Amino acid sequence: HITVETNATLYDDPAARLVDLFSLSPKLASSAPSSDAAHHRLRLNLPAVQAFLDRARADGKDFQLKFVYARPADADEILSILARLRGWTPSDVLLMPLGATPAEMARAVPSALEQCLRHGWRFCDRLHISLFGNREGV
Repeated sequence: HITVETNATLYDDPAARLVDLFSLSPKLASSAPSSDAAHHRLRLNLPAVQAFLDRARADGKDFQLKFVYARPADADEILSILARLRGWTPSDVLLMPLGATPAEMARAVPSALEQCLRHGWRFCDRLHISLFGNREGV
């Protein structure tokens, strides 16, 4: 079983045909400082995201759209992204709260859960952070 986790900015069909599960994590505007122009220009490639979804649907493979959620404005951006994609259902969407420490994550969890309930999305914990904090090797 091959799973690929990717920000979905690049798509290669021969490689995609070998994958069983696509974990697609498009980057939201909140993912980098506003001064990083290159990041903002390259962070989102909707045709590539759609190509992954199309390949998954054509081959009967699994995918998930996983967004790192930091603030309520992220939900608006996620909805805007989803409106431009086809072939997904609300249960294909996961929200993972932003945070490198349990305390940082805890600040984003209530709002992320609220958005999941509102839109039928799934919540994705960062279990390694919850259990061990931001440490290497876990």
